[in-house]
Amino acid sequence: MNRSNSKIETNWKKSAKSANQKLDIVLKALDHEGTQPETYEVIIGKDAIKNVSITMRELHQIIQKLQGDKYVDDTSNQANTGIGTASTYYITIEGEFFIQSGGYVKRAQNEKRAKIWNILQIVAIAINGLVLLFLSILTYMKSDESEDLNIKLNSKDAIIHMQEQKLQRADSIMQWQSAVISKLDVIK
Repeated sequence: MNRSNSKIETNWKKSAKSANQKLDIVLKALDHEGTQPETYEVIIGKDAIKNVSITMRELHQIIQKLQGDKYVDDTSNQANTGIGTASTYYITIEGEFFIQSGGYVKRAQNEKRAKIWNILQIVAIAINGLVLLFLSILTYMKSDESEDLNIKLNSKDAIIHMQEQKLQRADSIMQWQSAVISKLDVIK
């Protein structure tokens, strides 16, 4: 696609109706009971197209897009007008199913919803990860506090045990002193 086509497509997308709406309007205009293919002139003359004011250039781009998506096909007739080949267009069965399922507008809405849903899932996973990290840190801090408390309790138990040992030594020293004093009393 060259730059001029890109610019035309950009301008077309910025027009009053969205590109998807215009695609749906043209596809619906081709979706009729008759089996007769239609030329650009017939398509552009339909009331639905006139109300949206689609230009011939836009119609050409829309028809190309619809053909690329396999929703519209053409039959080329050799016209005796001296112009050469005049194409006529008709909606394919895929095009009929597509327009019945909501068309381009519905597909764009579904794609937008899918993107939003994916973003929400990513945000939910991120929040879940942060909550798990917070809980892990909290649990670790609690275990450190418990260990500190156990050490303190163990330290108190150790101090009490050492005091008991000192008391036992002091008691055995006092017993020894008592025994020595009683032997001294016997000797005297």
